[in-house]
Amino acid sequence: MQKILLEAAEDLVNLTCMVANKLDMLNDIKVGIKGSILTKVDIVKVNFKEILSRKLNNVRVIEEDVPASKGLLYSSNGT
Repeated sequence: MQKILLEAAEDLVNLTCMVANKLDMLNDIKVGIKGSILTKVDIVKVNFKEILSRKLNNVRVIEEDVPASKGLLYSSNGT
């Protein structure tokens, strides 16, 4: 079970990095996490943050539970 959860964290990091790369946002970015696997399963959340910080420069993971539309406003305002 633990192996599956660790692979889930790595797969989510890979998807996040693909999107960041497509958007040319590999430095100084904010990543909001949403969904039960990332917010409620500690082994996935901890490993996601750890692996992501190794792959992207100066990444900030936002754990605040906000609607996606509000997150978009945050990113457009630079907050």
